[in-house]
Formats: sequence, structure tokens, C-alpha cells
Amino acid sequence: MPEFVPLTQFVRPQPRPETVDAGAPDFAATIEIADVSGDLDDALSAARRFRAALDDALETAVETLLRDVAASVIARELELAPADVRAIVAAARERYRLEEPVRVRVHPEEVAALRELDLCVAADPALRRGDVEIDVRDGTIDATLGARLERVLHG
Repeated sequence: MPEFVPLTQFVRPQPRPETVDAGAPDFAATIEIADVSGDLDDALSAARRFRAALDDALETAVETLLRDVAASVIARELELAPADVRAIVAAARERYRLEEPVRVRVHPEEVAALRELDLCVAADPALRRGDVEIDVRDGTIDATLGARLERVLHG
């Protein structure tokens, strides 16, 4: 990346005379323009690359922020009318029926809702209400609010 070059290096005004006399050259004629076409092209190119990188970072950050805000709003709504975690677990098991669950993790306040299932259920305080994660032998099935929201938004 090119080094920062101050604008004063490109346009160097000559000292302005205190008084204007008829024989003095015009001030505009005393500005010396340096040959900087290559440096200017490099600076503009660097500015364009920086702006593109900034646009990409902003787009990613906004998408993540919107997903988190939506999940928080849904989680707040679930406090008013709790999610049917049994239905969420059943839907996840149906979708991934070839995977055998080793353990199901839910918010601590939702463990009781899954006691009747023939599964190992664990309380995970890191999960929000309505979040479900199913541990299988080869990994984890993410059925958290964020993951479910992502599937709805991006099909």
C-alpha cells in the first residue's frame, strides 16, 4: 500500500506578496503543480480498495447485527409465550433422522419440558430460551433461534 503523501507536496503555493504591485506575477500563476499522475492514481486506487473493503465489512456487520436483533426480539416474545421445545426437537430429529442424538441441550428453564422424551437432556445456560442444540456423534445440529431464523431468511 502506498505511503500517505500530504496534499501540500502536490500543490506548492509560492509565498504571497503582502502588497500587490503591477509588476508582480499573478498569485494563481505562482502555484507550482508537481508531476504526480502516478502517485495520484496509486492513491485513488488505494482509496477505492479501502472503500470496497469497508463496504464488505459493513455489509457483514449489518447482516450479523440484524440477525442478532431479530433473535433477541423473538427470544423476548418467547418469554411471553414459551416455544414448544418438544416440537423443535421433534422437527430437528425428523429433519436429521439419520443422525442419532447423543444429547439435547436447551436453556435451563426448558429442561423440564423434555423430561418425558427418551433422550439425554442437558441444561446449557449459554443458550437462549427457544434454542436447541442436538449433539450427535459427528457434531452438533444447530436448532438455535439464530439458525432457524437464518433458514427462514435465506431459504
